[in-house]
Amino acid sequence: MYNLLLLTLVLFSFFLTFILVKAFIPLLFKNNLFCIDQQKKGKPKVSNAGGIPTFLGFFITIIVFIFVSMFVFNQHAFQYTLILSSIFLGTLVGIIDDTRINLTLKKSIYGNKQHKVGLSQFVKPVLTLFAYVPIMFIVLNHTFLEFPVFGYVHLGLFYPFLLAPLIFVVVTNSPNLLAGTNGLEGGIMFLLTLTLGVFFFLNNNLSLAIFAFVASASALAFLCFNWCPAKVLPGDSLTYFSGVTFASLLLVGRAEFIAGFIYIPLFIELILKLKGKMRVRSFGDLQKNNTIKKPYKRIFSWTHVFMHYPKKIIDKKFTEKQITISILLLQLLFCVLGLILFV
Repeated sequence: MYNLLLLTLVLFSFFLTFILVKAFIPLLFKNNLFCIDQQKKGKPKVSNAGGIPTFLGFFITIIVFIFVSMFVFNQHAFQYTLILSSIFLGTLVGIIDDTRINLTLKKSIYGNKQHKVGLSQFVKPVLTLFAYVPIMFIVLNHTFLEFPVFGYVHLGLFYPFLLAPLIFVVVTNSPNLLAGTNGLEGGIMFLLTLTLGVFFFLNNNLSLAIFAFVASASALAFLCFNWCPAKVLPGDSLTYFSGVTFASLLLVGRAEFIAGFIYIPLFIELILKLKGKMRVRSFGDLQKNNTIKKPYKRIFSWTHVFMHYPKKIIDKKFTEKQITISILLLQLLFCVLGLILFV
């Protein structure tokens, strides 16, 4: 019965999000929520903040799940409400960031001109810390870590008050760093949440599996419109939705080790961005043959890796779509290895 509910909710989430994203594309543009697609000829304006309808599809589906849990399965849904509250608050940071725009093109910290103003790099982590508060009441009972080889290590209140919020803030903010090509942010969200969903399902945690699979279905629906050439861009609303969902589920579901492993590519991205003092861009410069040239001499992102090394190794420059596929295949490799090692 619960498996049937899971399948129904996943399908409902996909089709609802598909309809919402399609309907929102012209609405976002009319309300001046657009960005310049930097790696296309003519640098066209494309609807931005696609994470808003994607989150709405997820949010409505989870509300249906909570309703069914309470009135059909007679379950206490307070924990689900706390998880959804954290995801909502974290996504709200991205929505606020997306809606701060200037209709006059201004020079960004990356050197290019764009309409988006956004929030400062300092404000966003601080705001996401507040999103941790709802799930803190669940994590308060988590006072230990179970290491794969060494067993239980008791951490006391250090875990819920220091380690967990640190994990939450870092994980929530890091998907925002790996962006710049069509389909990349949505594809990473799909793979990460799908992997967590499989992990929870195989460990008989069906409630959290529903959260994860519903999120992955919403991300897949968004990808239908975000794949190269994109009709809508994700904006920080999607990257924060992705990060806060992953962070909330891994902490509540005690999936710290598999989550940490499959998150390695994003941790590497964070290190690369720190090398550039967080003032470097991931997207490159479009060439006449539609390939992408890295914008700096040094490597500051996974996107730069696949803009540079294919030419060195196989004497071939990659297009935007090939760069996206390469990074997603790398992420998929870590996801598969994570399931093999930790399930």
